[in-house]
Amino acid sequence: MEQTKIYPSKLFGYFAFFEWGLRDLEFLGPHSFRAKGKDDKYVSFFCHLEDHKDYSVSIPETDNDFVMLCMMNKAGDNCVLMRSKDCAGRRMTLQEIAPLIKKKWIANKLEKGS
Repeated sequence: MEQTKIYPSKLFGYFAFFEWGLRDLEFLGPHSFRAKGKDDKYVSFFCHLEDHKDYSVSIPETDNDFVMLCMMNKAGDNCVLMRSKDCAGRRMTLQEIAPLIKKKWIANKLEKGS
């Protein structure tokens, strides 16, 4: 049986489009997208899915403006938006992440392929 791949850029891109009112959505790859905001300028997003281990996560290095992090095994506000310059390329505890959060929301539990 072929394993289903989850491309987080499409999940988060459409969420931002419909919920935050971003326009001119463009998918840059499986983990990134960009869209225009209210000021009519493009903003780019890196989408990262990771289970936290011992209440910490590794956030990959990225040139995008923001990181959208979804911690699949965290209850409550498990998806957060942070500026990349504040968090990219680091291993961080959830306590370190908390003051960096620009937006947060609860995502439905995603099923991983078998």
